[in-house]
Amino acid sequence: MGRDISVYVLTHHRLAFLWEKFSRRYEENWGDPYFIYVSNKKREQFSDGVIEFLESIKDKHLILLHEDFYFTKPIKRELFEKLKKFAVENDADRVSLLGNYAP
Repeated sequence: MGRDISVYVLTHHRLAFLWEKFSRRYEENWGDPYFIYVSNKKREQFSDGVIEFLESIKDKHLILLHEDFYFTKPIKRELFEKLKKFAVENDADRVSLLGNYAP
C-alpha cells in the first residue's frame, strides 16, 4: 500500500486527565505512532478547530480517534489491514468502526 495510514487523536486541553489511560491502552493494544491535536478553543468552537486541523493534513487517508477511544484488547491486525486496503482501493470517503448512533 505504500506509505502507511497516519493515526490522529483529537482532544481538548481540559481533557488532559484522559491521556494517561488512553496512551497506555493504545500502546498495549495498537502500538503504532500517532499524532495529537490538542485544542484550546472554547467548547462551542471545538469543531472549528478540528476542521482547521483536518484541512491542514495532507494525507489522502487517515485514522481519526478521540482521546476517549479506549482499546480494551489488541486489535486484530490482519482484519485491520484488510479494512485499510478496502478503504484505499475503493477510495472511501469514510469508514467507521462505530455503530450508527445518529438519530
